[in-house]
Amino acid sequence: MDSEECAERAIHLLDNAIFKKNCLSVTKANDLPKCPKTVSVAQTDEVEKSCKKLVTPLFDVPYEEQLKIKFDHSKRVLELLQKKLTQANATNSLIAKESLPKNVLPSPLVDEYRNKCEFSVGYSSGDNRSPVVGFMSGKMVNRQCNVLAPDECSNLTRNTRSIVRHFEAFVRKFGEEPFDEFERKGFWKMLTVKDFSGDTMIIVTVHPHPNSEVTHNAKTKLSEFFLPSDPFRDEAAQFNVTSFYWQEQANAGDERIYEHVAGAPFVYESLLGLNFRISPSTFFQVNTRATETLYETIGNLLGLPSAEKGDLGKDEITQLFTTEKRPFVVLDVCCGAGTISLCLMQRIRKAILSLPSPSLCPISFGCVGIELNREAVRDARKNASENGFDAKSCIYIDGEAERIFKELEYHMPSGCPLNSSQIFGVIDPPRAGVSDKVIIGCRRLNSLLTLCYVSCDPKAATKNLIDLCRPPSRKFDGDPFRIVDIQPVDLFPQTEHVEWVIKLKR
Repeated sequence: MDSEECAERAIHLLDNAIFKKNCLSVTKANDLPKCPKTVSVAQTDEVEKSCKKLVTPLFDVPYEEQLKIKFDHSKRVLELLQKKLTQANATNSLIAKESLPKNVLPSPLVDEYRNKCEFSVGYSSGDNRSPVVGFMSGKMVNRQCNVLAPDECSNLTRNTRSIVRHFEAFVRKFGEEPFDEFERKGFWKMLTVKDFSGDTMIIVTVHPHPNSEVTHNAKTKLSEFFLPSDPFRDEAAQFNVTSFYWQEQANAGDERIYEHVAGAPFVYESLLGLNFRISPSTFFQVNTRATETLYETIGNLLGLPSAEKGDLGKDEITQLFTTEKRPFVVLDVCCGAGTISLCLMQRIRKAILSLPSPSLCPISFGCVGIELNREAVRDARKNASENGFDAKSCIYIDGEAERIFKELEYHMPSGCPLNSSQIFGVIDPPRAGVSDKVIIGCRRLNSLLTLCYVSCDPKAATKNLIDLCRPPSRKFDGDPFRIVDIQPVDLFPQTEHVEWVIKLKR
């Protein structure tokens, strides 16, 4: 309980209450004795593990060798996937091991590539425990989890590291303590930095303070510190912050409500010649330059025409658009700010403009994006408009994909009827994948013949992939897909993680 008063109120409400035909008896429990805060030598060594080694375990491995490590990991995951496909009787999707996966596509940037990071506010290890902003050490010792400063993490930009250092100094000077999850006491919880080419957003998360004066004072002073009225002040020259949001969160599972405090309400990033607006809760891939490689790969695997880096020359593009009369529609599931679908729309638009007579092109094209996050959908609609796509050709809908699939014919782009369009699907889900209902919706959508599934955790994606490929059943009806290509892309240099783009057809 948060307080003695809350505990007494709970006892009063629950004592002698009837629950499942039983009478409850409620009394106050004695507090558990606190563990002595002692740390053994072995534990101390683990706590003191280098932050650089913890966050970027491959930092000292040559980059070509990093790619080999990720390729070998991809092969092991593919073997596991093959085994599970066999168990599910999805033998149509069994893949020749000598051809897949392909070699990992490298990231254009190996250092200072990460554009977003979340930093915990906690304490350093040792006897003189002082507030630190950084990463949890990963080792829990006597109900304590130490925080390691990220100064040496070379995947972070210099600007991000500078912001973290200055925020840490601010926290130490301000006086309120970091929040302790065990004791349920303290104030500061987390700092999120979204650091893009010209814009940087910071989001400060705190535990609600009983004294509103303290909260107001913290917001005011942070605003003056990171977005000063005098941009030539010494501290201001050491970092770039253009947007400041505040978030109060009592429990990790609480709804995230963002309060705009100062600066611009959004940040912007450019990707493949397009500009994207990004809100506090909107997802954006953490490595902008490698994301361009990722999106070009998706376009290539979907077989979309390209005037630049695709396999089609101008003659082939002309033939494609003049002989194939069916409209192109990209179905972007978990679309976020619309980055994938709009980049693919730009690719098709450029291909059409490369034709000798673009105005005579008979093909309509458009996209439908589906996303649960309403703020991200607002960003997607704005991004479509700002990049020259009208609301009739690029349609973004907030809601559950399985529901929208059932009424998709009413959401199709202008000139693109559902049953006569070529639908190219893209699913870029959270790490854990999508629900069974989304997979069932994809299988039931008869006009969806080509699908790219994008995963930052290929092992976690195996269930979704198997369910897309398994034979029809009472639960998973609709024709199954088969895996025809797997292209790993390195979005996370210096770490063991790798992104997969899986092409499925039926």
